[in-house]
Amino acid sequence: MLDTLDTLLEKRGIGIILLAHSKDVRVEPPDGDTYTRYEPDLYKNVAPLLQEWCDEVLFANYEVNQIAKDEGFNRTRHIAIGGERVVYTREMPAHLAKRRIDMPDKIALEWNTYAGYVKAAYAGAEPGNINGIVKDGSSKPQKKESE
Repeated sequence: MLDTLDTLLEKRGIGIILLAHSKDVRVEPPDGDTYTRYEPDLYKNVAPLLQEWCDEVLFANYEVNQIAKDEGFNRTRHIAIGGERVVYTREMPAHLAKRRIDMPDKIALEWNTYAGYVKAAYAGAEPGNINGIVKDGSSKPQKKESE
């Protein structure tokens, strides 16, 4: 599959977006307490390969807002209310994410917002080629033959 995707990138200059559901994964660091985080719901042997291949691995979620409600007798109840859909671009203990282009840690879940960062990152790349992947797997923008 990755060979086919590489061909699409190199020959056609097509940007590729892969989507996956998330799953809860138990993390047991040797030097700390166990915790749970979100990771792409992929087979354990496939996930690292795809994550390395991708320039960005982003995590979308709701930004949960809370309000405190006084219930009397020195008791406060916190109620979660709807929030904005956001995309996290940097790995945190709660979720897996990465980026190879300059973006804030959190952006709005809007195509134009994301596309603006991609366009800015590859402004000097060949027209239609926003992937910036070279054969060694790095994300450096591809140079033209004359450079």
